[in-house]
Amino acid sequence: MMADVLITKDRAQRWHSKLVRALRDAGLDCAVRPAEPDDDRPPLPQGLALLLWLDQTLHGAGEHALDRIRLDFDAGPSRACDVTIDLTGGVGSVRTARHLVPLFDGAVGEAALWSALLDGRAPRLDLFDAANNQVTPIGLPATEAPHQLMFAADQVIARLIQGIVRVVRHELDGTRALETPPSLPSLAPRQPMSALANILTLKSKRVLARRLRREPQWSVAWRPRAANHPLPDIGSLDLSGWTVLSDDGQRYYADPFIFAHSGRRFIFVEEYPYATGRGLVSVAEIGADGRALSVPQPVLAAPFHLSYPQVFAHSGQVYMLPEAAASGRLTLYRAERFPDRWVAVCDLLSEPVHDATLLETPDGCWLFATTDAEGGSSWDALNLYHAPGLMGPWRAHDMNPVLIDAGSARPAGAMFRAGGDLWRPVQDCRAGYGAGLGFARIDQLDQRGFGQTVVRTVLPPARSGFCGVHTWSGAANLEAVDVFGPRQGGG
Repeated sequence: MMADVLITKDRAQRWHSKLVRALRDAGLDCAVRPAEPDDDRPPLPQGLALLLWLDQTLHGAGEHALDRIRLDFDAGPSRACDVTIDLTGGVGSVRTARHLVPLFDGAVGEAALWSALLDGRAPRLDLFDAANNQVTPIGLPATEAPHQLMFAADQVIARLIQGIVRVVRHELDGTRALETPPSLPSLAPRQPMSALANILTLKSKRVLARRLRREPQWSVAWRPRAANHPLPDIGSLDLSGWTVLSDDGQRYYADPFIFAHSGRRFIFVEEYPYATGRGLVSVAEIGADGRALSVPQPVLAAPFHLSYPQVFAHSGQVYMLPEAAASGRLTLYRAERFPDRWVAVCDLLSEPVHDATLLETPDGCWLFATTDAEGGSSWDALNLYHAPGLMGPWRAHDMNPVLIDAGSARPAGAMFRAGGDLWRPVQDCRAGYGAGLGFARIDQLDQRGFGQTVVRTVLPPARSGFCGVHTWSGAANLEAVDVFGPRQGGG
């Protein structure tokens, strides 16, 4: 397959070069072609330029996706090709039977990207085929630090590059038709850059004037679980009727996983001491009256951050699969003495993955996890891995990432069956990390692909004081969540 990548003269950006390399690595014969500048296109407003300068002054310059670079264009006459990828920031004259233009929230051009980022969110990504007037969805990326505009733009662009390569590889050759995730309506091109200039000016002024606010913290809470509800009914997040895991103000607790063992109930959590700035795994026992019998006790620590401690039974043994993305691998632990002594068994994956969640099925084991590959966010790209048994060998799904969606990609707890269906808790990061919690029915899970439908979403109610809910766990007639907001317990 042959492609022309169209770039405006003297306006090449770092991500353009990276996209060309990625397309060539995918086996595409690419030629980089110049386009004349569009002098009628208004420049970005001065307020945004000042904001970006402040951003790099405060957070460091470094290299970013939208940096201007010198790029060598391919010499010689144009040749017949299958597709044009138009990176000029507009919709130029159609050159081929497929003429693909990136869209940000349905609009063409960089201004639409900045408009979304100034709102503290990532834009929806699509590809518009100007030759056929069709839109192919890429997904909804996440931005892990929305106040760092250049870093946020890098993460969005990383997913755009990944999406363009995926479309070219899998859709244009007919091997796969992408479907729009249920939370993402199809968008047609709209709102050109000229219409966004005044909006960007106002947003830039607003963001420049915004003052820093005190950060809330995570807290863990649990309550008896209603057995007659097919799906968890969390209700209001004012924590009425919930038991809050008390902290001493020197740490927070998050990522709860409930596990029953020998007639006793335990809650495993991430403990994050502010003094070390590195998470570890702790456990507390929950008594028959629903109260914690003691403060959480550390049971697993490492020279790197640990969190999300999924605990499960398998073949008569108890195992733990904590997140350890900072170590660059996913390590399985076995309880040598439950619940306080754990030994490493093996590495299931030799790559950094986030919130890896195990599912055992009749045809083997699956791992659900997000990755920050190619410089993107760890919130928005779901990868699947399969093995015939727990100990492997593990193999990545051919269609990874099977989902790019900040609203439902990242796992939020162990999967469960209810009403004859398989469900997975998911993080809704569209308004920021851990802003909401969803419950998705798994509609397809096999070697051909993956599909899910988000049936219920839980968001903090207005004026509740909370701004996030992050993980759900249900076991032993209890359910637990963690919430992001004012400190809930005191010791």
